[in-house]
Amino acid sequence: MTPASTASSLKVDVVCFFVEDAELAAAEDGVNPTGVYNEYIRNQSARLRDVPVCTDATAHMVYKPELPNTRAVSVEDFLGYADGSLTNSKFQTFGGGLALARLTIPSGSTCVGTLTQQYLP
Repeated sequence: MTPASTASSLKVDVVCFFVEDAELAAAEDGVNPTGVYNEYIRNQSARLRDVPVCTDATAHMVYKPELPNTRAVSVEDFLGYADGSLTNSKFQTFGGGLALARLTIPSGSTCVGTLTQQYLP
């Protein structure tokens, strides 16, 4: 998700996120797996896509006092995570730039129904 996202449309870069097979995926991509511990991101295309957000979408962010658990937040606050403007210190943020998130599109829908921050230790 990029800072160009809004509450009605997300600007996303689709990637594959590996956990259990992180080292194997890195090796397949020609990356030295020595520095790959528990996660690896494969991005085969830098193409950005626009994805609509459902009007009743929910969002969840990692809550620091209960790592790696999440707490419900507004979609607007979640977008603050992506653009670096979220200032609540109890939520895990990584500054401006790209935000790694799992987007769920409900069956039969054409919009994102759930945005969940991906916890990276």
